Amino acid sequence: MIVLKIPVDRTLEHDKDWIDVPAMECTGRDQCEVALGKIQIVRFWYLWRSIRLRGNFVVDFKDGRKLEGSFKAKEIRPPQTIICE
Repeated sequence: MIVLKIPVDRTLEHDKDWIDVPAMECTGRDQCEVALGKIQIVRFWYLWRSIRLRGNFVVDFKDGRKLEGSFKAKEIRPPQTIICE
């Protein structure tokens, strides 16, 4: 499993450049190898209470391996509390 830590904020909505992100490859429980990752956001959109992303990624591992592909991700926002006075 490849894990990319994507900083979800409004700047990604308009940024089409490659962004450096932390990455890991996990082969089992607590067996993860840290790697260098890059992502490129192709599409960023809102859908009800969630943010959705589609893009491309490249991960370079310390042993010289390189993994490239595309991804889809979503972040579910917690419900907002509304205070009435």
